[in-house]
Amino acid sequence: MPSASESARGVVSTSNQTMAGDKTFTGTVAASSKLIVGNSTITDGAALEVSSTTATFLPPRMTTVQRDAIASVPEGSMIYNLTDKKAQVAVVTVASDLDQSTWGGASTGGGGLISSGESLGQTFIATSSATVTQIGFYGTYGTWATGTISCKVYDSVGGNLLATSPDTSTIKENNTHLFTFSGLSLTAGQSYYVDFEIIYSGGYLYSYGGTNYDGGDAYINGVVDPALDLPFKIFHPAYSLDWENLH
Repeated sequence: MPSASESARGVVSTSNQTMAGDKTFTGTVAASSKLIVGNSTITDGAALEVSSTTATFLPPRMTTVQRDAIASVPEGSMIYNLTDKKAQVAVVTVASDLDQSTWGGASTGGGGLISSGESLGQTFIATSSATVTQIGFYGTYGTWATGTISCKVYDSVGGNLLATSPDTSTIKENNTHLFTFSGLSLTAGQSYYVDFEIIYSGGYLYSYGGTNYDGGDAYINGVVDPALDLPFKIFHPAYSLDWENLH
């Protein structure tokens, strides 16, 4: 092992090692098994142990601004926040889809056709709180490829308009239509209504046959059809980070 004045980079050892005195390491130091500081034996069940009756364990200390500048924080990371004067731990959430019906497969046309100026809609319940980036609709069918679809989100059927996507999508058979959104935040447990409307003549859109989603109902021109569900999907960022105070 290096002396007190030496630095070690890339040192690999497969046996137990005991180091005394001051040591300086640069680069990454990996302990493939267990690591103890301040003693020669480690407590059973511990992977890392700091043993001392005269000194403390000191986590990284930083301000909130410095903390928030760290990229890709792993879950369970711990710091002492100098701004809040609190020990904090990182809670990372990798969220699943907010909600969706069965995604994919051909449309059956079980609800018939709608044409220009008419709409298909679906109520859904947000299963987690998040900011929506896209809403997708699958399995539409057009008799011509000149019809286009718009997408809007309301707080309820016939209720307040929350957001309109700037995108339109050309009607095609068995196709995925994606509509982007900016600043659309949904709250866990709340019900919403997404509306797909034909905005250009010359295209027809099949409503989707079958009831494959238990979290809401399908609507044709604002009228509920209990025999239908639309194939939709809600997309949102997959990573969220919260810092929780330990005291």
